[in-house]
Amino acid sequence: VLAAAQTQFGCTADSLKGAALENEGGTGTVGSHWEQRLFPHEIMVGASSTSAGAMFSNLTLALCEDSGWYLSNYTLEAHLYWGFEAGCDFATAGSCSDTQYFCEDAGAQACTSQHYFKGACAATSMSDTCQVVQGYTNGACTKAGSSSESVTEIYEQYFGESGRCLPTSLEGWKKNHESYVYTWQQQLGCYEVACSDTEPRYLNITFAGRSLRCDEGDVLSASAFSSDFTSGKIGGAGVAEADVVLYVTADDRAQACSGSTVAIGGHCLQDVDTNRPVAVFANFCPAHMSTSEEGYQSMVDTAVHEILHGLVFSSSLFDSYIDADGQQLGMSAVTDGTSVTTPQVVGRWRELRSHRGH
Repeated sequence: VLAAAQTQFGCTADSLKGAALENEGGTGTVGSHWEQRLFPHEIMVGASSTSAGAMFSNLTLALCEDSGWYLSNYTLEAHLYWGFEAGCDFATAGSCSDTQYFCEDAGAQACTSQHYFKGACAATSMSDTCQVVQGYTNGACTKAGSSSESVTEIYEQYFGESGRCLPTSLEGWKKNHESYVYTWQQQLGCYEVACSDTEPRYLNITFAGRSLRCDEGDVLSASAFSSDFTSGKIGGAGVAEADVVLYVTADDRAQACSGSTVAIGGHCLQDVDTNRPVAVFANFCPAHMSTSEEGYQSMVDTAVHEILHGLVFSSSLFDSYIDADGQQLGMSAVTDGTSVTTPQVVGRWRELRSHRGH
């Protein structure tokens, strides 16, 4: 087992003493399963994952053999891609900071780590408070029929054995279909993908009946596949010449449009390097909006208020703040739970109080 764990994480015997057991859950779970945070897709973890099939890996095969009762056939092992050669810190530090596997922005849409599912960032049971991208039940790109017919026919997405989740551009998609023009927004899509057999590796992406080569970092326009599409891109390059994308809607069906709520704002997506929000939203509740001349300024103030929630002022963003060197500050350096304690805020507050004292 020790050798299997060291091979999995690319870690030496001096740094890794064994394969971690589960430390959360009930009495039947703790100590009798592999650690969920490190081995989420292994068949012997305490909670199943919707984002991949359970894998009978060399870790459990090694445990069977180390019992002294069995001989294992390692040609049958399933490869655990999660954390493979991620290093000793990944295996021992108990950190959620590796963004290849963990996420921070609860609710943000993303592909699961092996691109089998479209999903969203969420907390999971028995993962030591870490959040991971959890696949949607109707977002299994590798499963035929897992999504609605319109998604495959109109949006030209593919669900089947060769399907993989890919990011798409934040700018709107538009397609001419029969006598209609369809427009929509999407951050993710399921597409038919094949990996090249030669170096350097690249993908062949099939979309709208045509296959095109996609090298690392490429962005493919939907119109390159079919003239029916007049906008939309596969590859998630964002919107050219834009620092942030703002989505504004007016929909009473939004979950937050209850009681006297006028609007709600937040962020949809953060930059992977700086954590800065690059897509934010503001939804207005029509039943409580003012269209009078007297209420105009109030509506402008509300819009600014909600946009600021998406850009910076939100408890869900505090943990993402960075310092001048680009290092994440951490929640404890930003707030004590009742006040914002960053140096600039504290300094400005003292300065304002000093001026008022004069």
